[in-house]
Amino acid sequence: MSWTLAAQQLVNALALGGIYALIAVGYTMVYGVLKLINFAHGEIFMVGAFVGVLAMGAGAGFLTALGLACAAAAVLGVVVDRVAYQPLRSAPRLAPLITAIGMSIFLQNLAMLVWGSGRRPFPDVTPTFEVRLSQGPADPSKLWDGVAAGLGLVKDGRLDDAKFLGEYGASKRNVEAARAQTPAPKDLPLLEQRFAEAKAKIPRIEQVDRMQDGVRVVFRTGTEYGPANTLLRDLRKHVLREAGLRPNEVDWDQKKLEGAFDRKLVDREGFKIPWKLPLIWGVTVGLMLLLELLVRKTRVGRAMRAVSLDQNTAALMGVSVNGIIRLTFVIGSVMAAVGGMLYALYLGGEVVFNMGTQVGIIAFSAAVLGGIGNIRGAALGGLLLGMTMQLSTGLLLPFLGVEAVYGPAAAFLVLMTVILVKPTGLLGSTSVERA
Repeated sequence: MSWTLAAQQLVNALALGGIYALIAVGYTMVYGVLKLINFAHGEIFMVGAFVGVLAMGAGAGFLTALGLACAAAAVLGVVVDRVAYQPLRSAPRLAPLITAIGMSIFLQNLAMLVWGSGRRPFPDVTPTFEVRLSQGPADPSKLWDGVAAGLGLVKDGRLDDAKFLGEYGASKRNVEAARAQTPAPKDLPLLEQRFAEAKAKIPRIEQVDRMQDGVRVVFRTGTEYGPANTLLRDLRKHVLREAGLRPNEVDWDQKKLEGAFDRKLVDREGFKIPWKLPLIWGVTVGLMLLLELLVRKTRVGRAMRAVSLDQNTAALMGVSVNGIIRLTFVIGSVMAAVGGMLYALYLGGEVVFNMGTQVGIIAFSAAVLGGIGNIRGAALGGLLLGMTMQLSTGLLLPFLGVEAVYGPAAAFLVLMTVILVKPTGLLGSTSVERA
């Protein structure tokens, strides 16, 4: 076992553990206030992931998609409480528990009906594509003439705007080559004007940056690697044919076509940290700190703790019990939506109608491991359970010669061991009421 592999699995484990911690907090907050296990929380996580991924696929930025996912999850959380739980506030404890399971199944099947049963990939964020000239053509004007003709076809509607990308990129790089040979090409102002016109005609392009020997085209958010790669392969043939260039004169660097969050912050042999991992760490720690500050230091937090201890007394003291419960559902649902977006980003896909079942069970187990009803315990339990699963799958089990598919079993073995030793969980209190 190499130290490089161990370090790689450790950074991945921290990210996965942080995601489970975000989801586990939702379970523990609702239980802390209502003494109810919201088994529909996994489906709220699923809906948040779906809304965010679909919004990005439609061209929304990451932050915009994250906001839409949080809003959708918050509304759904309030609706679930109002429809399934509020009418049963005074009912026996078993009734809302059964309702929670029924709501989970209903939302799962509703998602399959609305979005289908297929898996949705996480859209690439501002993917880039670089085109470089291997060697300047003998007559640079040929390339520009081909692009000018392509502009006419785009304007007349006889050439799809996306198919024009190849000529556009190659000609831009040819301008760089011409500029290197001639300090001030006399046709440069005209070319710049035509390039601006071309960019306006191609909505898929977010921006175009000059390089020393070529051009970098930045696609709009939601452009996926597979379709873009196929498009560029077809464009290469078109450009070479129309511009009269030989294949070895243009280098289509398709390896640069990647999402912004997949680019490497650290890239050494056997050890890589893409930008998405620090993003997950930062968001997880930031949200946990904000939640802790809200619960411990604000008036709303005191009201939440009062409702958790005694709803009747809190109501007599002027606290809106139903309002606090709805706010608790909103906060937990927002945390689940953020977790859903980060989970899809971490895996690069796996957004499917039944994703909330497995992840929900793991997150609920994490809340139990840390101490159900304790926010800090849920964060700790999610971190430990996620790290145990990742390290078992990526390191321990392969080292022992056991198939990695048994990683979750190893994590739940740790859970059962902790519960046998300390039934209330790591940070749980013996005064916590059990359902």
